[in-house]
Amino acid sequence: NVYSKKVNGKAVHKGVGFPTCISVNNVVCHSCPLESEATTTLKAGDVVKIDLGVQIAGYVAAVASTVIVGATKEAPVTGPVADAIMACNYAIEAAIRLLRPGNNTGDISKAIQKIAEDFHCKPVEGMLSHLVARHVIDGEKAIILNPSEQQKKDHKDSVIEVNEAYALDIIISSGEGKPRIGDARASVFKKTDNAYQLKMRNSRAFLGEVNRKFGYMPFTLRSVDSEAKARMALTECVRHGVIQPYEVLLEREGAAVVQCKMQVLLLASGSLRITLGSLPTSVVKSGYKVSDPELNKLLLTSISGKSKK
Repeated sequence: NVYSKKVNGKAVHKGVGFPTCISVNNVVCHSCPLESEATTTLKAGDVVKIDLGVQIAGYVAAVASTVIVGATKEAPVTGPVADAIMACNYAIEAAIRLLRPGNNTGDISKAIQKIAEDFHCKPVEGMLSHLVARHVIDGEKAIILNPSEQQKKDHKDSVIEVNEAYALDIIISSGEGKPRIGDARASVFKKTDNAYQLKMRNSRAFLGEVNRKFGYMPFTLRSVDSEAKARMALTECVRHGVIQPYEVLLEREGAAVVQCKMQVLLLASGSLRITLGSLPTSVVKSGYKVSDPELNKLLLTSISGKSKK
């Protein structure tokens, strides 16, 4: 209720743009625990990613940050976790500076890959930074991380244009960068454009609830009237592509996965960061650094493209 502006005397629709997900250690993304599920107690040293989005009138602002539980400046974290944090930090700073009209999405992917390798880390394969628009959080244009050969064919490079907005989502792993679907059931979903006449009355009722409450915005089962009925309905809805799950993805056991997401608007006057994801760079110490002279030169510029004074 903080935002209460009215347009033509009518309240502007607002709410969740992406449900809050809390993914710990080797969990890559989309972990949104339900009240019906067992709780997880965090411990010192855990790497915790917090990812969420809000929307006003269908315009989404997304953000993600990483924290290390209990880390302090006096006793900085070292090793693979620190390396992944710093790789992610430099990767997103380079990506923001390369996200300019006329540049190519593929060149941004290559820069992120190069920086991650300098820190002996891997971008998580297939993760996407999408073009966003009204009611659309996953536009066709995207920057893909560490793509496989098949993903390179599926996601063609695009030219970035002025007045576009991107949810720049950098996810770096100290492991192999190969995500897999975990055992946890998905709890975040989104309606698709697919049309299908659902057979079950419960499924039709659930889809009606989704239309009324969420539209095309992602939602969590925490927000539906009945989790049990929703689970039954989802079997048919997902099978026929009416509803899309956001699967909980994992890296290998023992890997540290780090995420930072910022939303960037490309104006004629320069880039504007709409949201500011954060990383705990002040409490880590890595023994590696960016080696490429051109990337180091890029990192010394402001996001408007001018050299820092």
